[in-house]
Amino acid sequence: MICNHCGNQKKFQALVTYYEPVEIWEFDDQGKLNRYNQPDTGDLDIRLACPVCNSEDIDTQGWDEKTFVESPLHRLDGDQWEQKVRASEKKE
Repeated sequence: MICNHCGNQKKFQALVTYYEPVEIWEFDDQGKLNRYNQPDTGDLDIRLACPVCNSEDIDTQGWDEKTFVESPLHRLDGDQWEQKVRASEKKE
């Protein structure tokens, strides 16, 4: 990815907001978890921005933001989450 405003190529951040159910989890009789979702339905808002200059003018170089569900999910505790949210909103 490249920021068309400042040229940053190192790190980018997206804020993902849902207003609909995100996932359905089913556990089989051996405790295996199956996750189901529809990432293209509901009120999904993805704001991709450069954390250097806060520009949303990003060349994603072909990356499809809707494929985010294929990446691992990292769980943060309350303080870590609040710090991450504040950092992503610092220049708005």
